[in-house]
Amino acid sequence: MYIDADTHCDECEDTWAFMPEILRPTNISLESGEVPPWLKPDPGAASAHSRFWFLDGKLASHRERDNNRSGTTVETRELLNVAARVRDMDELGVEVQVVYPTVLLNELTRRPELEAALYSSYNEWLYRRCDESGGRLRAVAMIPFGSVPDALTELRKAKDRGAVGFFKRGVEWDRSASDPYFFPAYELAQDLNLPMCMHSSLPFAAIDPHISRVRPVFTLGFGGVTVLQGFYALVADGIPARFPKLRIGFVEAGSSWVPYLFDTLQVFKDRDKYFPDRNMFISCEAGEDLKYVLDLAGDGTFFVGTDYTHGDRASVMNAHKMVFERTDISRESAERLTSLNAKKFYNL
Repeated sequence: MYIDADTHCDECEDTWAFMPEILRPTNISLESGEVPPWLKPDPGAASAHSRFWFLDGKLASHRERDNNRSGTTVETRELLNVAARVRDMDELGVEVQVVYPTVLLNELTRRPELEAALYSSYNEWLYRRCDESGGRLRAVAMIPFGSVPDALTELRKAKDRGAVGFFKRGVEWDRSASDPYFFPAYELAQDLNLPMCMHSSLPFAAIDPHISRVRPVFTLGFGGVTVLQGFYALVADGIPARFPKLRIGFVEAGSSWVPYLFDTLQVFKDRDKYFPDRNMFISCEAGEDLKYVLDLAGDGTFFVGTDYTHGDRASVMNAHKMVFERTDISRESAERLTSLNAKKFYNL
């Protein structure tokens, strides 16, 4: 069976039940005629912008998804019915789904105490839902990096509660991923054998406010850019060598960027420092030129996720099957991409 290395849950009211009520996000719903033009999605979008989380004086989209397009239901997306989600997994031939957040993908606050409360509540909610699945759903823990002591506490709790990784943005608290500020967390995660999962996400503010005025979709709407920034910072500043036992994954940004950054960083000549030891992993998509990127970095580097629940460009429910049906890569490579590499990265 397959390992789905990148799936999601949609946060719901229950997600915030483990934090002080006064700090909880407020759910706001608007009728279609009440939604201002600048909040309306593009025609044909996979989800609507008529629901919002109001948090820290700002609105964050609380997605209202199309069941047919996403191939999921409210019950499976919000983990209201874990058994139904497991049945979906059985139909897809998936043994384990690794679960990432949705609204919490993006940096929502610069108040450390609020961030810590949000993430702790989300984690507790997700741990309990994963426990209901009998090991079929596995959590990636949110870590409140606004406070290093809180971050270390949440990392230890993640290990105790069966999380298979911790979430890290490529740009967070206005710091690059290679900033020494994060080193205590990297050191502890290495000791705990808990991998760092650098998923597509958006920082608190625009990456570059000048460019964002010209092309906001690129700088603000494509969270994969921060994954590439994270990869560049970590490799350029020697973080894999500094923390040689810390596995690092780069998730939901595709793999077609690998040739460009390999060349930019001169990883071609030094790639043995990164990939044969398998401490750096990259998610790939079923439609990419996989033979090309596998020839560059080896078939022990990549894994496949479906982006289950989101229903957007990266979401391909039968991605694992599509990889297995490709004729340009070997069956052995397909097995590594759809199962074995994810098992190694997440220590399953």
